[in-house]
Amino acid sequence: MPGLIGVTVLVEHGAGDHFWTFFAPAERASEEELWRGLELVNQDLGAQLLLQRSPGMAALLNEHRQVLAVNDTVLKALGIESVGAVIGLRPGEALGCIHAAEMPGGCGTSFPCADCGAVLAILACMVQDCPVEGECTITVVRQDRLVELAFKARCIPLEIDRKRFLLLLLFAG
Repeated sequence: MPGLIGVTVLVEHGAGDHFWTFFAPAERASEEELWRGLELVNQDLGAQLLLQRSPGMAALLNEHRQVLAVNDTVLKALGIESVGAVIGLRPGEALGCIHAAEMPGGCGTSFPCADCGAVLAILACMVQDCPVEGECTITVVRQDRLVELAFKARCIPLEIDRKRFLLLLLFAG
């Protein structure tokens, strides 16, 4: 998509649904698809063990880059008690990235997202079907100030019941 950077793209999906994006696909899973993916992830002991034993912050994502599960490190970092608060969000939305709200499609769809190592690693992982690493800086608001959080991102493809998922790991950079 390098030739599309800086150009707003209108993507038509299905029966007249439209999604605006500057970079990554804006489409999200339907509520039914989201719950099916959540059920698969929650029932897979291997995925749960991998998630909880991963160093740093870890999230299991569906193919639309939406959060289905996170480890305790993410819950602590976000100051939340339940994963329910982030189910269906994309990583930047969950972490509070200021760019996640710039486009209706959310995280990954605004102009600055084209330089985000997390979304680049996720997209490359989906295309290459192998682990991909990148570096990202997420800008968040903390105590009325803009703060940049630097991470090393690693995205790893997983298959559960013949369906593809992604394990996103974020380490302090």
